[in-house]
Amino acid sequence: MFAQVLADLNGNYDMMDSGSWNWGWVMMLFWLAVIVIVAVLIARSVGGGSSNSGGHNTDDALEIAKKRLARGEINKKEFDEIRKAIKD
Repeated sequence: MFAQVLADLNGNYDMMDSGSWNWGWVMMLFWLAVIVIVAVLIARSVGGGSSNSGGHNTDDALEIAKKRLARGEINKKEFDEIRKAIKD
């Protein structure tokens, strides 16, 4: 392969040579990988916060209620009602 690269640099290019086609496939695979990575990153950023898998939203709601109780925005009775509603 090294000899083929040197031959191409010296202008000894054969029209039936497949050396240039190999680089075409490499570039095509590279850009395909870039597109897939960008699509995955966009999908994660757009849909990442809206899933309810693992009960994370329930934990978040309870944490918010705890913070509101600590700040005095709600009283203990309201907090218990919120906690009961979240657990059901």
